[in-house]
Amino acid sequence: MALGTVLAAPAAAAEAPSCISTSTTTSGIYKEFHADSNCGNQYRIQFIVAYHVDSDCVSIFPGQRKTFIIANGTPAYLDRLDLC
Repeated sequence: MALGTVLAAPAAAAEAPSCISTSTTTSGIYKEFHADSNCGNQYRIQFIVAYHVDSDCVSIFPGQRKTFIIANGTPAYLDRLDLC
């Protein structure tokens, strides 16, 4: 009798709520991705960046801004914010 291996798919991350807005700015050699919380609760978020390494998970509190900075000159762009 052969034993099969069951592989579980990784859990899909939930996107951050719409009360957290995003923007991107460039300044010289840096590209900055911003998340601004207009939420009533604290969340843990992760910047998901296409063509680049994603950010670590960080806490964002009501009224707070978090920024993830990378080198400019790459095709990288902010794909989305996920909860973590």
